Amino acid sequence: MPKLCRYDYHQANWETINNQLQIIDWDLYLTGPDKHKKFLNKIEEICEKNVPLKKTKSTKKPVPRERKILMCKRSRLRNKTSKLTSKHELQKVLDQIYRLEDNLKQHNDEERNNAEKRAIENIKKNPKCFYSFTKKYSNTKSTIGPLQRQNGDVVNNPIEMAEMLGQQYESVFRISATSMEGEDEGRTILVSGVPTDFRLEAIQSYFENKKRSSGGPIKGIQERIQDSGEVIITFESEKDAENVVKKKVHNVSKHKLQVDWYKNLVWQEDAMIVSNGPKDMSEKMLTDFLEENRKLEIVHVFPGRKPGTFLVYCQSEIDFEYVQRMCQNNPLKGNQLKVERIKEINSVQVKNVSSNVSSESLQRYFGNRKKSSGGDISSVQPQTSDTYIVSFKEANVVLDVCRMQHRLEGVKLDVQPFWEPSEENTISSQQVHDYLLPSKFHLTFLKKHKNIVNDQLKKWAEVLWKNSKNNKLKLKYSKENLEEIEQCLKDLLNSITVETIDVPDDMFEDVAGTFKSEEDKMYFYFDIQNSQAHILGFDKSNVIKMKNRLLDNLRTEREDDLSIHERRILSGLRFFEQAERQFEGLKVKAESNKVIFEGQYSKVANCQNNMYEILRSIVKSELPLPLNTGIIINNKTEYLDEKLRNKKCIGSWETGDGDSVILYASDKTHLSLLEEIMKETFVANTLDFVAKIKDTPNYGKWMTFVESLKEEFPDFCFIGENSIVAIDAVVNDIKSKIDKFEQSLIYESYISMPLEHFLFLKEFIEQEINDFGEKNKIKNVCLKDNKLHLEGTQEQLMKMEIFIENLRKDISSKEAQKTEEGNNFSWEKQMKSESKKLYPALGSETKEIVNVNYKNCEIVLREGDITTLDTDAIVNAANGRLEHRGGVAAAIVQKG
Repeated sequence: MPKLCRYDYHQANWETINNQLQIIDWDLYLTGPDKHKKFLNKIEEICEKNVPLKKTKSTKKPVPRERKILMCKRSRLRNKTSKLTSKHELQKVLDQIYRLEDNLKQHNDEERNNAEKRAIENIKKNPKCFYSFTKKYSNTKSTIGPLQRQNGDVVNNPIEMAEMLGQQYESVFRISATSMEGEDEGRTILVSGVPTDFRLEAIQSYFENKKRSSGGPIKGIQERIQDSGEVIITFESEKDAENVVKKKVHNVSKHKLQVDWYKNLVWQEDAMIVSNGPKDMSEKMLTDFLEENRKLEIVHVFPGRKPGTFLVYCQSEIDFEYVQRMCQNNPLKGNQLKVERIKEINSVQVKNVSSNVSSESLQRYFGNRKKSSGGDISSVQPQTSDTYIVSFKEANVVLDVCRMQHRLEGVKLDVQPFWEPSEENTISSQQVHDYLLPSKFHLTFLKKHKNIVNDQLKKWAEVLWKNSKNNKLKLKYSKENLEEIEQCLKDLLNSITVETIDVPDDMFEDVAGTFKSEEDKMYFYFDIQNSQAHILGFDKSNVIKMKNRLLDNLRTEREDDLSIHERRILSGLRFFEQAERQFEGLKVKAESNKVIFEGQYSKVANCQNNMYEILRSIVKSELPLPLNTGIIINNKTEYLDEKLRNKKCIGSWETGDGDSVILYASDKTHLSLLEEIMKETFVANTLDFVAKIKDTPNYGKWMTFVESLKEEFPDFCFIGENSIVAIDAVVNDIKSKIDKFEQSLIYESYISMPLEHFLFLKEFIEQEINDFGEKNKIKNVCLKDNKLHLEGTQEQLMKMEIFIENLRKDISSKEAQKTEEGNNFSWEKQMKSESKKLYPALGSETKEIVNVNYKNCEIVLREGDITTLDTDAIVNAANGRLEHRGGVAAAIVQKG
């Protein structure tokens, strides 16, 4: 799990991760004894592709804006100095520069004072901050002592303790000049060809101008090497120094200045090279000789690369003049020993390295102080297949590393100090040029074609093949020929055809062992670290032949598991056919739930990567559909496939929980199209009439009709209790048949109406209604209980409803007309009745109170004939519309 902590999951592509997790068959990773390991490896593989690594946060504090402004002003003024010719103006500008530097110093002091103030204020809340501040700016250190000598004596004297600590410091923790200047390593350059009367301000102005020199701000003041035309310059940025060195030659005020990296010569003060001894001189013999004659305390003796040559480490600093005189005056077995100083050693030569051990493994091992007594590594460079040069940033760890036994991958390593012979360092830097080649394989190739290279460069330079290492070709040349040399080498490299082929790790050793002949070695260069084969040659046709030979040895067969949806989408994209056309010689077969690739390794790998890209882009959604649609979908896959092909939709599907379908498509556009196809393909309708006939004899007819539909349209529809789902191709036919069936059903029904209408129809129009029913074949037409009862189809019932409605409209219009006439007549009779006087003596001249027609009914009221029952009948017959305005109405109410 620690590896999974490296990733920044806030920036992860979760959509892609989820898609990849969904297409994995987890049963393969969750079974077996090593299932935990397989599961974690798969998760890490997905994270590596879709999750970026965490960015390391810089611990450097940003430079305040005010200080940046001051630094920019200072830089502009420095540039201005190179253009000034007047001493007065130059002094004026320099005074401004000094004032700016004073302001910068003041800003630094203010920052320190503010930091001190904050530390004091927060001493209670955050003591760690205070202690960190005091430690950073402390001028004193804890007291040391007392110390104990090797013989057990205790030393309290400060002077003696200082001498003891100095000796120990120089012998074990000595800081060399290289390490003291380590912070400037990679930022310091050596400028050659500078005239003695050339002003340093002009050089500084030039190299700080990014447009002119590709440089930048310079750290401190330049240093002119005494009695030479060389100047040392240190930049604030390594990138600026690198850009300047790339240019090599700079034109400054009509002077051509050459630029190279500055390498300070530092001597190894506690080591020396001893040579010219007797043939049988051993390490013990040399140790005894030196300790006896000079009383040197020898720490360790290492054999050199030549017989009779030894590297001798001493406990303390060596007095070389005295040692040389001693060797001259005291020969060893008649041989006068030769003593030489040596440049500081910060590298070791590691031999007998197993082929399973990579440069990264060596760097991790020797960079671990506890495991190897080493330290920070600056580089690890292979010399041969089993020999590497490991360089440390600190030279004081080399001796500790070499005195310790080392073992990697069960193989014992031979570790010795590595140094360059003195004669290799005597060539002036002005006469030697390191030309960077594209790779170390280019240098190996050129070494095998020395005659061609020497012939091309013989006019301008000499190639130091012995000193050319890694990817650097060392040349001895005259300065004026540098441009011609670089152009010649550029043309030479352009004439080389290079082919690089990735070789599978499990096949690398077998493939590399196949090409071992001398002719093959002229072309093939195998990189075991990166599992690559490099093919180089001047003849392009020969390189292509060698490449085809290698590819023939890299044929492989691989297979991947696919889900049915992945295979459908790949087929829709015609991936399998296009892959074979795209990659010559590649065969792709899709069998069941697998796809098999057979061909050259690189083509198979590329084709698989293309397939994975398509699978990662697959999108998915869940579409709700009418209930039981899934039954039809499963039976009509060919029909759906045909529709998708016609509309050029690339997708697949699977039924969900009965009322949904899960859709898969190659992208969101095809997913939307697939959803539209699904919605238009499956049509649902409700069957409301089924509920009406549930408990009637018609329901049995309906069930028989449903069975006939299923036989006529198998797998095209599903008919539920009160709904139907069908495919668009047959939905109209099915709907038409259901409508016809519904129209053929006989229903018992009735038509309700008001009482007055019922009485009227019953009395006057019943025969007409019966005739209409016989004409339209309506059965059991009967007026009863204020209703018209009948039996027939929906169409017949509808005709009768329309017929009755028209009759009722006629009745209503006549009622309105007669109601108006009746009101006028009633008012006239009432007025006459009220004006008539009845005298008992005379008797009743008229026995009728009123004689009135209402709605074609004649109502005759006499004084002795009105009873409660009569009142009720009249009111009911009038349906409550008899107006009570006195007269007849009043008499009726009074009588009632």
